[in-house]
This record gives sequence, structure tokens and C-alpha cells, in this order.
Amino acid sequence: MMDEYQKKINELNKEPDEKKLWNCIVAFQGYPFETVSGLPFSYTLKRGRNGELTKELWVDRRENSKSLA
Repeated sequence: MMDEYQKKINELNKEPDEKKLWNCIVAFQGYPFETVSGLPFSYTLKRGRNGELTKELWVDRRENSKSLA
């Protein structure tokens, strides 16, 4: 999976545009990030009624916490 992440990042760095940025955002759903202060978080994108991804990003900062839109 790391190869796929790196591929998306390389594509974005080579030719930055909105579509490549969106591809990175989609690819990194669920990836374990850390805030500047070292707190863990991840995110997911909400799916609409038709099953397609919306542009609503849900952040989960703690295990078993409620997500914020």
C-alpha cells in the first residue's frame, strides 16, 4: 500500500492540480496521521445516497470517538 501512497504523492508533486490532490485525499482515507502535538487521527470521506464520495471529510481523532464533519 505504501507504493500506492507514494505514487499518488509523486503524481501530485510532478504536476499539482485539483484532480491529483483529490486522488491523494481519497487514497489516504484511514491512514494514521498525527497532529502537530502528536495526537493520532485519521479521516474518511462521506458517501452520498448514490454511493459516490462527497466532499465531506470526517475526522476521527480518538478511538471510539464521534466523528466531526
